[in-house]
Amino acid sequence: MKSGKPVIYWDTCVFIAWLKDEQNKWPSAIWQGIQDVADLVQIGQAILVTSTLIRTEIFLGTLTPEEKQKFQGILRRKNVQEVAPHMRITDRASTIREKHKIKTPDAIHLATAILYDVDEMQTMDGWHEDGKRDGLLALSGNVAEYKLVITEPYPRGTPSTPTAAPPEPLKGDF
Repeated sequence: MKSGKPVIYWDTCVFIAWLKDEQNKWPSAIWQGIQDVADLVQIGQAILVTSTLIRTEIFLGTLTPEEKQKFQGILRRKNVQEVAPHMRITDRASTIREKHKIKTPDAIHLATAILYDVDEMQTMDGWHEDGKRDGLLALSGNVAEYKLVITEPYPRGTPSTPTAAPPEPLKGDF
């Protein structure tokens, strides 16, 4: 929180859940976390970072006109940074991809989050109802030699207290 505001990276799956209003697909704590960050971004109390890669990962043809408008609206905000994969990102992504044997898009997201020094990266990649974490979530704190915090979205509370800590893995029936 170098600016006094949380700097949060959203993976494509978080954008899709938010755009498609997938509140019935995810546990209430994850859905509330997504909505809390969107609300904080809306009122200018958080900075959201993502890669331009989301434009290729989100199939715009599957979005309703309202969802497209919502997507374009958030990307136009001053406190949303959409970053193109430049040479430093692609070089770092190559190293991450080789070390962790992950897909190129995931490596680009991780490299972007690292190079833009976010407080945390939010994703549901690797989230399971039983509390198990694999995929990107399993790399939290250990992406190559970087200590990037990778977490599922979690409730933030009211705009005056947006500093909740990342959760322990959710367990149980949803």
